[in-house]
Amino acid sequence: MTFGGRPTVLRLRQKQAAPNGRFGLLAAAALAFTCAGFIAYWWRTGSWTILGGTLSNVGALVWFGPLLIGFTTVLLIGDRGPFRALYYPRTMLTVSADGLGWWTAKGGAERLAWSELGGVSHVANKSTTTETVFDVAGREIVMLEGPFAIEGSRRAVSLPAVILDARPREFMALDPNHPERGCLTRTPRNPDLAGSGEPPA
Repeated sequence: MTFGGRPTVLRLRQKQAAPNGRFGLLAAAALAFTCAGFIAYWWRTGSWTILGGTLSNVGALVWFGPLLIGFTTVLLIGDRGPFRALYYPRTMLTVSADGLGWWTAKGGAERLAWSELGGVSHVANKSTTTETVFDVAGREIVMLEGPFAIEGSRRAVSLPAVILDARPREFMALDPNHPERGCLTRTPRNPDLAGSGEPPA
């Protein structure tokens, strides 16, 4: 993606939807139903072991169906259609000529002009990805849970790398060998950030 100084608007969307409380209640109910099935089986047979001929196919479907079939369906479909009620709305990011904007289900819409943006750090590990936005004084403005992908694409991108591509004259990489890890404004208003080579804290 190359902006070339044009007032391009680029939208990023959270790749994976986060389950909400309804999903948790559904999971708890399915687990409770399955556990209750073991108690009912023991009450009918006197055994915790499933023996040949003591459980019909219909019985197995009724017993394990909500857990296996239900959650397999939910995980495969994700936050689409009626299953959207089980997830938080995905976080959105907007990189435009005016600045960086974001929308989260909990915080609503916010925006930071380029002149107010001090830098962004990207931290990724096996379980989580976060994009942390700082102002020119080095204060943390927001921490967004990722990973994110450009709208219409499935490839995960780093917000610092996107900003460096969009505003190369205004921002620099904290580590030129790894521009995806973080970026910093070239003209920080906080003297402590100038030439420090460290992400704002």
